[in-house]
Amino acid sequence: MKPWVIFLISMLLLSCSKKTEQELFVERAAQIYDLYDEEGNLVDYDEAMERFHNYARSYNERGVSMFKERLFGQAIEDFTQALKYDKNYAAAYCNRGYVYAKREEYRDALADLNQALKINPKYAKAYQHRALVKQKLGYPLEAVKDASRALNITPRNGQLYLLRAANHYRLENYLEAFTDALIARRFKTKGASKLIDRISDEHPEIPKAIFSAHR
Repeated sequence: MKPWVIFLISMLLLSCSKKTEQELFVERAAQIYDLYDEEGNLVDYDEAMERFHNYARSYNERGVSMFKERLFGQAIEDFTQALKYDKNYAAAYCNRGYVYAKREEYRDALADLNQALKINPKYAKAYQHRALVKQKLGYPLEAVKDASRALNITPRNGQLYLLRAANHYRLENYLEAFTDALIARRFKTKGASKLIDRISDEHPEIPKAIFSAHR
């Protein structure tokens, strides 16, 4: 990694911010990640661990990098370390919960996502992840509620509409599922058209009723 690039990024951050040295260091690592590759990013986070071993955000950011590399165990360790230094770090709870969900450890995922929402009741991403976990646990009605809560905060999220549509479908609320899937398709969400086609084949009266109502 070229020293002049690191120096330039550091100077730019220092010139436009009054942030702490720890914050600047982590932001520098993020900037270098954009310019180079994942390995370069992880080198900087490793250095951050040595220099700021009690800095929660650096562990959380490295955990995200580990997750992107599908190193789920190491990601969980980093999020856990972040929470050791900041017990009210909602993002670390949310991130760890999502990794648990990816490992199909849904009860642990639910506990972390509940804690994230206890800390920040307006955390849309945590509601979205919890909706997915509740779907996996077989609670489609609860999943619909969480997806709706998330949509109240971030209404232009096609993934949320599709998630809610899938759970409406499981509840046999086919009209609601079809409507949500149509909105998801408007946002170009992958999988929306497949659900629309399925409902159209199984319940041809639903698209006829919707489309005739808008003529």
